[in-house]
Amino acid sequence: FIRYQKKMQGALVQHQQLWKDSTEAKYTASYALSRGKYNRYSLQTIEGNQGPYKLIGLKGEVFIIVLAGTERVYWDGVLLERGLDRDYAIDYNLGEIIFTAKRLITKDSRIVVEFDYTDQNYTRSLYTLGTDINSKRWKTGFHFYSEQDHKYTATLFTLDSTIVRQLEMAGDNASNTGISSIRSFDEGFTIDKILYKKIDTLGFNILKVATAKDSVLYTANFIDVGYKKGNYIRSNDAQNGRVYEWVPPDPVTGQPNGNYEPISYLSTPTQTQQWAMRGEYDFYKWGVVSAEFSMTNRDKNTFSGLNDEDNRGSGGYLFYNNLIKIKKSTLKIGYRGEYINQYFDPINPYRAIEFNRNWNFNKQTKSQEFNQTFSSILQINPNSQVQYSLSNLYLPNLYKGTENGFGWDISWKKLQFFSKNSIVNTSTDTSSSQFIRPNISLSIALDTSRV
Repeated sequence: FIRYQKKMQGALVQHQQLWKDSTEAKYTASYALSRGKYNRYSLQTIEGNQGPYKLIGLKGEVFIIVLAGTERVYWDGVLLERGLDRDYAIDYNLGEIIFTAKRLITKDSRIVVEFDYTDQNYTRSLYTLGTDINSKRWKTGFHFYSEQDHKYTATLFTLDSTIVRQLEMAGDNASNTGISSIRSFDEGFTIDKILYKKIDTLGFNILKVATAKDSVLYTANFIDVGYKKGNYIRSNDAQNGRVYEWVPPDPVTGQPNGNYEPISYLSTPTQTQQWAMRGEYDFYKWGVVSAEFSMTNRDKNTFSGLNDEDNRGSGGYLFYNNLIKIKKSTLKIGYRGEYINQYFDPINPYRAIEFNRNWNFNKQTKSQEFNQTFSSILQINPNSQVQYSLSNLYLPNLYKGTENGFGWDISWKKLQFFSKNSIVNTSTDTSSSQFIRPNISLSIALDTSRV
């Protein structure tokens, strides 16, 4: 369950120990300052448009800097390679990606990008602990991961008692809480910076762009709050940057007529933790059994105790496989059962990138999940095998899916007959579907001669 790839700067300590019975133990601990935040983003592609496509942050941030080398780009589930002579190029500073002619973009292209990006609202640290013990017949391990913002180290705004109280009362919804972005500017008037002055008009205290030295000058950052939800609009005034001007509200309804407000949305300090314990035992002729149990804790606002009921989640899996000799053939059987509760939220996605598509599954509501697979592979000889699997995915009262998978890989003389097929049947409260994917190939090896 614990999978992550991070760019960090810190310290790592490792210790290995070998016991008398050939049991090996490995202990690790690390502490670092985390440079970025993870996100998985699906591109909305346009027919015939190779890019650039903008990458968006976890909370919808548009202006982000992607950490170099952290991106993983998937095209229909296939991992792409970076480079102008490969599949794509990326501008880390602008957070934009463009695809080369080797990958022609259509409106149906399924492109998912995983990446880390800078988030400098708070100083963030990360520490991990791990223990792995391996013996001849058994293995066990414990791993712990914790990443947290230091909540009194805000870098983009001043944490006074009023703001702290707002964060404490906001719970997990602090991203909708705005504070004034108006700040006094004491360095005097300059044409290189957009400055404002405060004036009274029609009974309103508003900001107006300053064109000369005034008694008190201000700076302000404006945010688009939605159509007719703000009191300012973009001005056509030609200056060194974007200028905003106040527009009076509707005289009858009092509804604002602008789209912008001089505010900044509060960013909350967060904490993400996960631990996992696993074990495996080899029963020799009876097969191998392994299991893992994991718990997560994701606090979206460490200032507040409100809305914390969904912070902690748990999940686990049980795995079994065995090899059975049948005369000259070998039968491999396996089982994997997985359960996660509705609040389980791992540090990074652990499932295959195409998992949701394969199951025609789009989870909109938090729910328990049950996922299990029975598999069998009959190895007829070193060159031929047949296989069958039965899987199901179940969300109580929301979704039910069943997949039958079957195929073969048979070689005879110079012929190779390969097939991998699946039939997925799904049902929800409102719809049902069937997804059939055949994949069959027949090939022959031809003799080659040298001239």
